[in-house]
Amino acid sequence: KLSLGQIALIAGELEEAEKYFNESLKGEESESGSYYYLAQVAILKGDKEKAVNYMNIAIDLEPKIYLKVQKETVFTPIMNEIRKPKQIKEEDNKNRNKRRR
Repeated sequence: KLSLGQIALIAGELEEAEKYFNESLKGEESESGSYYYLAQVAILKGDKEKAVNYMNIAIDLEPKIYLKVQKETVFTPIMNEIRKPKQIKEEDNKNRNKRRR
């Protein structure tokens, strides 16, 4: 279902993509990728609040997605509202301390 959703998203079929991504969440495990793409669909539909909620769930499930999100221009309008994971904050602090030495 996730792959079908990605294909629909590429084709610009936002409603169909959203349907497939939601269906992919009905499986045993919640997958961060489904929430990531649901956030993308939501932002393309103009629903920033929903996009932020989906993205925060995706990041909770897989914190390293935050690094990917930072590089995606589609998420620029909501970057300041997305929670930065603790793991990434700690790595940022370590890097800053190394640079100061």
